[in-house]
Order: sequence, then C-alpha cells, then structure tokens
Amino acid sequence: MPDAGTHDPFAALQVLVPQGGDITALRTAPDWEPFNAPVLAFVGAFSRLLMKTQGARAFPEIISLAHWMRPKALQDLAARYHATRPENTLPMSRGIALHFAPGNVDTIFLYSALLAILTGNRNIVRVSSRVSPQIELLVGVLNTLLQDPAHAALRARLMIVRYPHDETITAALSDICDLRVIWGGDTTVREIRSLPLSPRARDVSFPNRWSLAALDAAHVAALDADALTKLGVDFANDAYWFGQMACSSPRLALWLGDADQTAAAAARFWPAVRAAAERFAPEIAPVNFVNKLVSQHIAAIEGDLTEIRHLSDNVVSVGQMTRAQAPDDDLCVGEGLFWEARLEKLSDIAPLLDIRSQTIISHGIDGADWQALVRDTGARIDRIVPFGQALQFGHIWDGMDLLTEFSRLVAIEV
Repeated sequence: MPDAGTHDPFAALQVLVPQGGDITALRTAPDWEPFNAPVLAFVGAFSRLLMKTQGARAFPEIISLAHWMRPKALQDLAARYHATRPENTLPMSRGIALHFAPGNVDTIFLYSALLAILTGNRNIVRVSSRVSPQIELLVGVLNTLLQDPAHAALRARLMIVRYPHDETITAALSDICDLRVIWGGDTTVREIRSLPLSPRARDVSFPNRWSLAALDAAHVAALDADALTKLGVDFANDAYWFGQMACSSPRLALWLGDADQTAAAAARFWPAVRAAAERFAPEIAPVNFVNKLVSQHIAAIEGDLTEIRHLSDNVVSVGQMTRAQAPDDDLCVGEGLFWEARLEKLSDIAPLLDIRSQTIISHGIDGADWQALVRDTGARIDRIVPFGQALQFGHIWDGMDLLTEFSRLVAIEV
C-alpha cells in the first residue's frame, strides 16, 4: 500500500452516504454490542421512512427491503440471535466491515450493510459505478435519516462510496477493515481476495451460484385455475426480477413424475408463467431475445436438447434437455430462458447439485422428503424454499449465519 504520508488513497472516494462523511471518524468510532438501542432505532426508522418515501413503491425490491427491516422483524431477529449465543459470553462487533456490492442486484448492498450495522459494526460499502434509480433513492433516504440528530451516532458507522476499479484504493480499504464482505462473480472474488487483509481480519465471500426449481408433476397437473395462476406469478417473480441474473433466480425446472404426468403439467405450467411474465416483457431488450435463441441452438447442436419451445413471443423460452443436468453457465443468459428435464425420483437430483448450487424453489414436494434427501445423500444445496420466495433475503445465506459471521464473542468466565 502506498505510504500514507505521500499519498492518501481515500481522497479518491466519492462519498454518497453520509453527506460530508469522514473516514477518520468511522475508523476511530468504538465497537458496539449487536442489536443495541441506537442501531435498532436507526434501522427501524429507515424501514418506516423508506415505506413513506415517494417513488419507493415503484420498486418492489425496495419495499421488500423495508418490510424485512420493520421493527417487529428486528425484534424477532435480535431474539433469535441472543438465544443462540453460549453462556458466559458477550457478543460484540468485529469492527470495520468492508462490503463490495454486486452490480446485478441493487438492494443487496443494504441487506449486507444493515445486518452488519445491527451486529454493531462500522461499515464501508462500495457500490457499483452504474447509476440506478434504486440506489439513488436508497442513498437519499439514508442521508435524510442521518441528518436527524437522533441518529447522529450512526454517521460514523456507515459510509457508502463509489470509486473506479483501482487496486490501490481497494488494498488500502482492505488494510483497515476487520471483515471483508465480497458479493460478485468468481473473478471479482478472486481479484479482491488476492489483496491482503490484516492478520486478524477475515473474508466472507459470495461468488457465482446457480439455482433451480423442482415440481411434482402430478400435483401441478391437478391444480385448479386460481392455484395455477398463483404458481405462475410466484415463479415469474422468482425468475424475472433482476433479469434472472440473481444467484437465487431459477434457471432449471425439474419435474418429478412419469413422462405423461410431466407433459401434462408442463403444458399447463409454462403458459401460466408466460401470462405472469407479461409485466416483465417491456424490460427485455431485443438483444436478449437473440441471446436466448443462440443459447438454445448451441445446446441443440451439442445434443443436449430434444425440444425448444418459445411461448408466444419468446418472453418465456424453454429448452427441454435430453437428461437432467446443470445448465452450462455460458448458456444461461437470463431474461426468461429456462432449461427443463424430468426425474424419476427425488434422489436423482443429488448428482446435479454441487458446491455452486444455492437455492431450490419447491412445489408439491414435502419438506420431510427434502430433509431426507440432504441427510441421506449429502446433496450440496443451501436453501430450499417455496415458489415465490427465491429472492427473499435472510440472515442465513449461502450456508452461513451472517449474524454470527459479522460478530464475535467475548468469553467472560470470572
């Protein structure tokens, strides 16, 4: 890292939050206990203000964030956190948490930062240089809140910054942090992790992941019209937000059942998805339609597909695979491109799952059957949730309890 006396690497930071923010104040602020009164008051006030902010309701992902951080939810989160800590220990923050936000999900940076604030940390968050209305709205709400004297202490505990890709700045920030939280693809994670941390600091990384759907064919084939419509809406919400590029967005649909059941279920399911996806259609650019066609044709040439289906105008595009397999990353271009296959039995899903598998959205398959699968086969999966909940963030993410990862325990045994 350059000598601090000749060059200040932090001078290039564009500080978005707080207005007039000073990294020196953040570096010298004290450690706090998790879920203390000031942080609960701040995060609860943020939730309330966000709900009332003009324009916020145009972005359902922002309303989901506000709902997730509502005061009652914070109380429940605090209770669960304190209930799990060992006796004779005092939880405290890790210190300075440095977050690198992904560019494809505009709200992740705040989920990450708010969990770290709740666990008492001081936070530096680098957001993408790509300007988005969601980020600008969130930044405005935070700055309004931090101007309130009631939350003055939080001004030294949250700094949201932008800066161009610059290894010198990233190295300088990494040198002062106690916890480095990296959201991004494998390349981003490798590049940032190549920069050293102080000896006692740690990394928490979220690299490339992929997700899928599993459906009981007989159950879907028997749904009444209202239930089928809801299933299509839930799946579209899981898949189309963020252009199907979130780590928990399903790429692959696996049917559990015989060939006739699967054909009958798919013939009902995909038109329901297409109807629900209508509201996302204007957001799909012409080049994305072309990319979907190219990906399917490549898979067909390589012998991986038996059928290609485009519903109406290719808003929903389905490639029926010759066998159940994890789709190639290069062919998963998002924007409503799905791969489809059939399983004879649930245990056949286990060989498809690997260390990169994150979320299964499940319909018609009992939770006890999923528990037995994971326990008996050691299947590598981190989340199994109902349709409609793929994008709902939780403090347990990618197999980690982030409240635990973001805090430390002081043993007091006298």
